[in-house]
Amino acid sequence: MVATDNVSIPYTLPAASGTTGLEETVNAQGQVPSSGAAVTWAHFAALGSDYQNYYLTMRWNYVSWNFDGTTSGGIDQAQYNWFSKGHDGKPWIVTVTNPRTHQAVNLAVIEAGPAPWVGVADSHHHSNADAARYGWTNPTKGTPAGWKGVVAGMPQAAITTLGAVTGYPGNKGDVLYYAWAADQNAVPGPTGDTAAQQPTGDTPAQACNPVTDCSTAPTGNEVPPAIRTQLIVAGQAHNVPPAALAALYLTEQNGFTFEYRWYDTGKTNGAFQLSATDPAWKLSIYRTSGEWPAGGTFRGPFQFGPIWESTYQTPAHPDVLKFADAAYGAAAYMAALGAKNNPTPDQIRFASESYNGQTSFSIGDGIRNPDPAQFTTVRQLYADQVVHLVAALAPSFTAVASPTTPSSPAATTANSTEPVSTAAQASNSAAAPVSGCQAGSGGVTVNGVQITIPTNANLDPTVVGKMITAPSAAMARGLAAGFAELGVPYVYGGGTNGGPPDEGCARAGGAENSCQGTIGLDCSGLTGYILAQAGFHIPDNSDSQRAAGTNVPWSQGQPGDIIGFPGHVAIYLGDILHSGTIYILEAPDVGKNIRIVAMFRHDQDNILHRYWT
Repeated sequence: MVATDNVSIPYTLPAASGTTGLEETVNAQGQVPSSGAAVTWAHFAALGSDYQNYYLTMRWNYVSWNFDGTTSGGIDQAQYNWFSKGHDGKPWIVTVTNPRTHQAVNLAVIEAGPAPWVGVADSHHHSNADAARYGWTNPTKGTPAGWKGVVAGMPQAAITTLGAVTGYPGNKGDVLYYAWAADQNAVPGPTGDTAAQQPTGDTPAQACNPVTDCSTAPTGNEVPPAIRTQLIVAGQAHNVPPAALAALYLTEQNGFTFEYRWYDTGKTNGAFQLSATDPAWKLSIYRTSGEWPAGGTFRGPFQFGPIWESTYQTPAHPDVLKFADAAYGAAAYMAALGAKNNPTPDQIRFASESYNGQTSFSIGDGIRNPDPAQFTTVRQLYADQVVHLVAALAPSFTAVASPTTPSSPAATTANSTEPVSTAAQASNSAAAPVSGCQAGSGGVTVNGVQITIPTNANLDPTVVGKMITAPSAAMARGLAAGFAELGVPYVYGGGTNGGPPDEGCARAGGAENSCQGTIGLDCSGLTGYILAQAGFHIPDNSDSQRAAGTNVPWSQGQPGDIIGFPGHVAIYLGDILHSGTIYILEAPDVGKNIRIVAMFRHDQDNILHRYWT
């Protein structure tokens, strides 16, 4: 049984991930225009246009599906009726996420299908005789493990919101992720997090072309910057891996969604893959104030019971409902249970079992046991998911340098003295004039006009140690200051009037991920900071930076020039490897860090913008 914020759902989805197909928008009677046929649970279409434009079809598990799209065997009438009745007179809601574009949408469950063959065969090969050829087991409930074809369908409005490419033959379809919506009262349509999911830049921009322009789109696991920072400092305080805290948090907030997905998809690691804006992170709650609703006996982001009050609450971190305080409590609890000082998976498993403590899988507990041969208690299932998530999330916490004690207030989170990042510390000291060969800003080596690219996880490793020749010693200081920020989080509005990383409040006033305790820069904040460190003060937003300065042809570009894109700016570094590829230094987007990458976009301005003359 899947626990959501306001109801328990007894049925798993027929697929946790896969490509999508296109469905027709229906009318108020639930009919499609092409044939006049009605969708399976057509009565929900009368609720309004949101339900007609944002609905989902999947091969629901109430019946077995043949490869040709027909059904086989008897219907599970109880499950069918459950879908038909819905929740409080409305259909069940599924959240679909596109990890490439970071867009998410809530879709109403009103249709069953599509035919399994869609997306993997041409129009001449979709009879049941072709099932084995394409990896379909006839008949089957849901979607077989390892299936590579279309697993769902949705109308154009939903596909457009997701920025998705369908999985039809000839398309490089987006693999989408499907999960029961946390809020089953949600109205179908874009989720509340989409405003923070623009593809790049500090102003809204068009989504990149999925075939040519998304080569650096995020893959694997990403942790939202504000949450990541709090988990790191809490983990450091008690020598507990921050990935273990992240795994506890995800499990407490999402139940056994990930472990169920793992079993239901043939034990594939994709079950534990998240983007920084995945609904599982509950950013819609975190972004409001950092405070969770009051709740009942078990409260807050880490679901503490009365033991919090008596054992793990401290004067410095007293609020069980506040994410930062609760993370400290969870870290203290896990440390007391033995998951500290580079713990082994077995130590994390033991601590997680103790953290949960639940035993029975009885009906009263309402929890599905996906592997009775392995799990005899709920706490074992809980611990297994935590261990899986720790393994999946650990690289997200080691990709950039861990925080250390700050040397200035500007390197701390809001209203606390916890550190944010070593790079952020380094940026707080103004770059002094450099002569000879010595360390510049943040330990970056500068020799006159030459700057050595430092070792850092946030850049292409082939450029590490390469030297860039700046047009002047002043610009070399500015670039060195920029390199010192590698790994610092993108914060919307971060950097004020050429200043160092900040929370972004002065420029963004709480929009997107600003004013949430994370110290960082956005794209124009980074360019402004680099030029200010070189002694040049420039406009403080991307549009203004693109509109001013001296226009320079690309053939005359030099390190320190600004490249403009729609809604985005970056620093030109030049052809570092002499391979014909231009490299840039940029603060890319919410959920990402400042980085050096090859320029992969093709919508750049036809001139460069120069401020250093």
